[in-house]
Amino acid sequence: MGDIVVIRFDEVEARPLPGAETEAGWIKRMVYPPAVATRNTFLGVGETGPGFSPHRWHRHVHDRAEGYEVRYPESFEEVYFILSGTGLIQWKNERGEVEEAPVGPGDTIFMPQGVAEHQLFNPGPDNLRLLFCGCPLPEVTFTK
Repeated sequence: MGDIVVIRFDEVEARPLPGAETEAGWIKRMVYPPAVATRNTFLGVGETGPGFSPHRWHRHVHDRAEGYEVRYPESFEEVYFILSGTGLIQWKNERGEVEEAPVGPGDTIFMPQGVAEHQLFNPGPDNLRLLFCGCPLPEVTFTK
């Protein structure tokens, strides 16, 4: 039987958004190895400034940018929960055209297995804060 782990928000390091400029915002990986011995699920909190995205256009296959690389399991699913601010969830349809839907506090975005190329964009004027989680755990390698 495993022990319960309490993770204190103030004790988790805020990192710059993956592949983005420092002023774009931050993420805190709250439930994530090696800090937490999770085998399947991850959870984090992020904040993104106006005009930025917490994660640039990507698919859940393989993603690489300066400072990190992510390999997603084939069965990967992810959920965003908007805590504050407003955003646009954007995705590319089968014709490669961008579609979007506005989201705000209390809205949940579910990205199933094989989700299309997508991003969450903050059109402003306020910061966008979200909770994100998913499973199974992707393999993340930090290169700096």
